[in-house]
Amino acid sequence: TQSEELLAYELGYRFNLTSQFLLDTTVFYNDYDKLRTNELIEVKPFPPPLTLTTQIDNQMVGEVYGLELATHWQATPTWKWIATYSYLDTQLHLKSTSNDTKAELLETNSPHHQASLRSLLTWTPTLEFDTALYYVDNVPNQQAAHYTRFDARLGWHPQSALELSAGVRNLFDHQHREFDSGKKGTPA
Repeated sequence: TQSEELLAYELGYRFNLTSQFLLDTTVFYNDYDKLRTNELIEVKPFPPPLTLTTQIDNQMVGEVYGLELATHWQATPTWKWIATYSYLDTQLHLKSTSNDTKAELLETNSPHHQASLRSLLTWTPTLEFDTALYYVDNVPNQQAAHYTRFDARLGWHPQSALELSAGVRNLFDHQHREFDSGKKGTPA
């Protein structure tokens, strides 16, 4: 096999709309060549068991493109909001010489949309309260449905070099699948 090749393009801009509000934007396009495939070389049905011989090759190309947005808003001197959004699309294409039947499925291995909204509040110089709301789109190849997650954290600084914190994750959802474990009946 050969090394995979990537030609990447990215354009971004970060600017402060006001002294309290920052906006960060990025768009990107990645062009891939010589992506790895698993090529079937030989099938031997007899004598049992069935034997398949495969070889790793570079029979796929692809494009990945998307955008990322992030905002930081200092609502008050002690309260900051951070919002993010990202879009990702992957397009994979087998070369006509390939016989790999599964490689193109990798294009649905990542969520198209992800977003978050975080609140960082400093109640006192020693007490913090942070919350975060996340949305992740479905991941078809991983059999993972879209989900929303809410986290909260309470932090205390009794001394400048010491922090104690307690937090909860998935406060409103006790379980969700993020990827396929490959084992039947085992939640990921």
